[in-house]
Amino acid sequence: MNSEWLIVFLAYLIGSVPFGLWITKLVYGFDIRTKGSGNIGSTNVGRFTSKSFALWIQILDMLKGLVPVALILYRFDIHHVLVYRVAFATVVGHCFSIFLLFKGGKGVNTSIGALVCILPISVAIGIGVYFLVKKFSHFVSMSSMSMSISWILSSLIVVQDPKQIIFTSALCMVVVIRHRKNIIRLMKGEEPKTNIESHQIG
Repeated sequence: MNSEWLIVFLAYLIGSVPFGLWITKLVYGFDIRTKGSGNIGSTNVGRFTSKSFALWIQILDMLKGLVPVALILYRFDIHHVLVYRVAFATVVGHCFSIFLLFKGGKGVNTSIGALVCILPISVAIGIGVYFLVKKFSHFVSMSSMSMSISWILSSLIVVQDPKQIIFTSALCMVVVIRHRKNIIRLMKGEEPKTNIESHQIG
């Protein structure tokens, strides 16, 4: 295997680590996949544990995207294609984990972690969009998808490298696809609302 593709595969394995499932089961003794939406992400974890515990899951999911990309940036320039392959691999790992028979989360927090190393301005804009949409809609899913769309729009404005635009577009596509069931529930008026006081993302 080519050394660069081996790095991408290792990034995928890191992204595949289901912190929300494993740590929740270790600390609370239940399988988060049997609760609520069945998602392993911090939002669903927070519904059945505590805000502080869910925040730690969120941070760990972000680090899955941030750490591999940060390490690659020590060796390669930000415009190198391997940076984007590694970043995207971590998100794919989270969403289609090898440890969960290629099932997983929705990729929001891992995307933020990967993107903050590449386009921090887009992350900042996206977080603002997330909380703005959440304030008026009370829907986490709608807020997450709006944030991901803002990554594309902001990248079109603040960058000139086509790879960054392709990368943000790919992240948006993954996040929206992973929210397909939420989209159906939103259309049917069956999507549950959330507490707008929560400062958690994703």
